[in-house]
Amino acid sequence: MSDQPYEPITPPLLELLSASPLFGRLDRSALAEIADHLDEVSLAAGDVLFRQGDAGDSLYIVDRGLLEVRVAEPGGNFIVLDRLDAGAAVGEMALLTGQPRTADVVAVVDSRLVRLSKSGYENLAERHPAIASGFALAITPRIQRLKLAAILRRLFGQIDPVTLHGIQEKIAWRRLADGETLMRQGEVGMSMFVVVNGRLQVIVEGDDVTPERVVGEVGAGETVGEYALLTDDVRSATVVASRDTDVVEITRPIFESLAADYPHAMTEIAGIIVARQIRSIRTAVDERLGALTIAVFPAGPAGAPLMEFSQRLREKLSEYGPAALFTSEHFDAEYGKTGAAQTEPDDVLSLILNGWLQEQEQRYLYILFVADVEWTNWTRRCLAQSDRIILVGTAGADPTPGMLEHYCNPRTRKELVLMHGDDVAEPTGTLAWLAERDVWAHHHVRWGDDAHWQRLVRRLTGQAIGAAFSGGAARGLAHIGVIRALTEANQPVDYIGGSSMGAFIGGGWAAGLTPRTGMELAARMANPQYLLDRTLPFTSVMASEKITAAIREVMGDRQIEDLWRPFFCVSTNLSIAEPVVHDRGPLWRAVRASIALPGVFTPILNERNEVLVDGGVMNNFPVDILASRGEFGLIIGCNVSPRREEPSPYELGESLSGWRVLRNRINPFATRLHVPSLPSIMLRTVEVNSLYHRKEAERLADILIEPDTRGYNFLDFAAYRALEQLGYEAGRAALAAWTAKTA
Repeated sequence: MSDQPYEPITPPLLELLSASPLFGRLDRSALAEIADHLDEVSLAAGDVLFRQGDAGDSLYIVDRGLLEVRVAEPGGNFIVLDRLDAGAAVGEMALLTGQPRTADVVAVVDSRLVRLSKSGYENLAERHPAIASGFALAITPRIQRLKLAAILRRLFGQIDPVTLHGIQEKIAWRRLADGETLMRQGEVGMSMFVVVNGRLQVIVEGDDVTPERVVGEVGAGETVGEYALLTDDVRSATVVASRDTDVVEITRPIFESLAADYPHAMTEIAGIIVARQIRSIRTAVDERLGALTIAVFPAGPAGAPLMEFSQRLREKLSEYGPAALFTSEHFDAEYGKTGAAQTEPDDVLSLILNGWLQEQEQRYLYILFVADVEWTNWTRRCLAQSDRIILVGTAGADPTPGMLEHYCNPRTRKELVLMHGDDVAEPTGTLAWLAERDVWAHHHVRWGDDAHWQRLVRRLTGQAIGAAFSGGAARGLAHIGVIRALTEANQPVDYIGGSSMGAFIGGGWAAGLTPRTGMELAARMANPQYLLDRTLPFTSVMASEKITAAIREVMGDRQIEDLWRPFFCVSTNLSIAEPVVHDRGPLWRAVRASIALPGVFTPILNERNEVLVDGGVMNNFPVDILASRGEFGLIIGCNVSPRREEPSPYELGESLSGWRVLRNRINPFATRLHVPSLPSIMLRTVEVNSLYHRKEAERLADILIEPDTRGYNFLDFAAYRALEQLGYEAGRAALAAWTAKTA
């Protein structure tokens, strides 16, 4: 290959430039100035103009001859992406991006070209903006073809360049802004779409009974809408862009023609449909498409130190897989072009930048985009490229939403992180932050507490560890032993849920209860006078002042949303026959509602004057609720309700007089009647609910801990030491079995 100053050749140089789609819109004076910056390049047949990975420093226009654009495949073969004859341009993206070459270009026959260097182009563009704008306008179709070619070849197999050009001439490109709708459920499907850059959400719309739900994602290289196209059915879901997305539309006539000529396409598309269906029923984090991309934004007018937060978060994310962090400055440095981060959204370079970012998603498992402190093109790009948003605020600061928060797409999943000083014992005031924002989850993190950072990262990456505790009255004291086993094994738990007695122990653990202080509490509960205050059984057997005082003693005045670890508990709304999940408000009141066994303890009224009773009435073992409240890598369930009760020598007929039982109890000479008490019947009734739903718990819980509490009745609080030991031994055994299974 020879490279020398240009000397006039045939056709004349100005005619060559004016015939080029890149420069044809310019007047002759501009063309003449471009000509002064050109060099001649001669290639013999078989010569390589440049190779994939070479520095992108020049544009070439073919004067005569024929070149092929090739991409190497594993195994040594190559795919011909394009053929270039007289007048065609190659390498033009280098003038805009400076990125390495993405393919080999080889002369098929002896060829002659002219070369415009990147420095020469930039010099011209600076003096003549019309050259830059005209070039950008002309280059757009070329960029689009290159982005789409590889995707179409995967779908339809090896397509010759002529056919590929013909397809691309017939299809329409469409840019979807973050949150824009591509298609709606119920519409007639007359075309399918191919995602070139970005990501889409597939949403099944709700009705008066069923809420709207996201059932899948569609990423770069995948198709959407093909099912309705294949079946002549209406669209089965609504599809919305979850970030800025470029798609191309393939109409029915084009699809039918391609399917006939390239039957491989039907197999590929069928595979896409099946894969998407599988993803829609799985929740594991490794089923997501590409990297997890997160935009880091300030929360509140003051925000928090975003760089310090983001750098620490990237370090922790790196323990789970390759992680990258991009500020506008970092982006420019990595991309290799100053000012690229602030490119206007409608600039032709944006398509290239989006494609480059998509490539980073194949290199990294996690990508953090750190917003500027004001609304800029980079800040907008952070939102447009991210699957979720982290709003970072300083606890104790003004919770009013900051200016940048108003730009966030309501559909994008947002999580609030409140940063605390190392001297903060417990968070306060979280409700003021949550009241102003619609967030999917919130997190409390001490700057210097590594355990807090680890918990944050597990929750963000879908590796959270949850624990659910069942009801069971006195048998629930076995949960304290399970907590001791977890603590000794250094097993972290990031999310806690419970029902009835499980809410009491679980809520206490979330509030700081330890195995030692738990046993101190159990010792107090062993005294019947501590919990039980019998009264005239009009509404309940117990007046419930003592149980309320005991709960308040443990929970204090804490609010659920202020706990370091998230917690929920379950009660039952008798007024409307629905379960209630408590995850905000006074912790003691939520636990008191969850433990209000009907007939034993008085109910709690909510703000609408509806009656709340024990959560066990509808869900005594809320593993399913826990699983629905996050993305978990491990779920631990502890159920203290035995599958079968030991038979008791009860003496019951078809009827029983309470007066007879009372006379029997007060007569010191009478043989004692063996009959079940009202509280024990009510408690076992609640336990049956958890046993009925046990299969669901077995399916959802990775570690299922079931202490054998047979032989201990529901009010046997005096047996707290034995029950705690049962829980401890069952917990140790289950953890050991899990460790052996996963080793």
